[in-house]
Amino acid sequence: CAPEMLDRLETFLVTTLGKGVIRAKDTPNFLANRVGVFSMLDTVANAAKFGLRFDVVDALTGPLLGRPKSATFRTADVVGLDTFAHVVRTMHAGLREDPWHELYTVPEWLERLIAAGALGAKTKGGIYQKRGRDLFVLDPVSGAHVAAGAQADGKVVEVLKVANI
Repeated sequence: CAPEMLDRLETFLVTTLGKGVIRAKDTPNFLANRVGVFSMLDTVANAAKFGLRFDVVDALTGPLLGRPKSATFRTADVVGLDTFAHVVRTMHAGLREDPWHELYTVPEWLERLIAAGALGAKTKGGIYQKRGRDLFVLDPVSGAHVAAGAQADGKVVEVLKVANI
């Protein structure tokens, strides 16, 4: 597409529709998905590094950070674990020169869930599982679902509540 065409399109989008425009090079995935999935993968890697339970991570990465209450791991369940893994694989294959390329891998625990047909909300089970009124969350080490509801340390929560950190 000619640069002048892009300039006219951007002018229309900004002035008529009131939209912001980000010009990006031709890389895989929608910009929002790429940023969001990168953030999720970085969170997954740090959860593993620090041995954090997925429900604790979700308690920290949802509304306390100005994000939806689905946070990180519940968002993956809502999106669909197979869909999430597909986006990750696309990033891995298409972004070989990206400085964060090492993050673009599907964790083994996620591969196991997908192989078992546990694809998230669309199959009534994934990282989280509801049994009656009880909620369970995957323990990635054992592969078992354990009672959910663990919370982050109160001191950490208080720090995250402080504005403009």
